[in-house]
Amino acid sequence: MPLRIHLSLLSVLLLNNCSNKKESIPALINEAIVFETKLPKKIDETSGLEYFNGDLITHNDSGGDAKLYLFSETGELLEEFAVDDAENNDWEDITMDDNYLYISDSGNNYGNRKNLNIVITDHLNGFKKVGEINFSYALQEDFKSRNKHPNDAEALIVVDDQLVLFSKNREALTTELFLIPK
Repeated sequence: MPLRIHLSLLSVLLLNNCSNKKESIPALINEAIVFETKLPKKIDETSGLEYFNGDLITHNDSGGDAKLYLFSETGELLEEFAVDDAENNDWEDITMDDNYLYISDSGNNYGNRKNLNIVITDHLNGFKKVGEINFSYALQEDFKSRNKHPNDAEALIVVDDQLVLFSKNREALTTELFLIPK
């Protein structure tokens, strides 16, 4: 399946999902495709995506190897980086700052995970793991497996000195934001 990057669409989605308003917000979306490429076969369930030195870096979603994949805009796999001492339980997203790439191992489809974390890698040194932020949801007391629950983080961004985790609330059908110091 080709990868299409729609930067303006992503911005609109983030703004709409973060809004507390119940009304629709009209938006003009530029349909221009920045580029389109076929992904390498090793990248069979890409979840997070970042630009890195003019190329793209991604990972596979849940249950895949604890690896990052660097590929060009033409889809050529350039390099694989094993993230030693990390496990891909359900990697959902990645984000970067000037020194680190953060991997959100926060997928929690059934609301029963107790081992949620953000892996910190040094992108200046081959994406070696240099730390981990373990976290839990303060209000979560019930870990019974179920489909409707408020604790399933799917996206991660860096804002200044904090990580912002976006969690879909499967009960209220809203997006909740959690701020985590880096």
